[in-house]
Amino acid sequence: MTIFVVLFIVDILMDGFHMGGLSNWLAATLLVWIGSLVAAILLPIYVFKELVQHHREERRDL
Repeated sequence: MTIFVVLFIVDILMDGFHMGGLSNWLAATLLVWIGSLVAAILLPIYVFKELVQHHREERRDL
């Protein structure tokens, strides 16, 4: 719901941004939601993996 509201606000505020039809709104909402879901799952895995490796290397050097 939040993504749909943000897309609606952007559609109102941005002059060059226009989405027509219900199917376009639903598809855009779904695509943004899937993209944020994938990012929320994958980014922490890679970011924390690098942080854990860096921390282990620092502890090994002590």
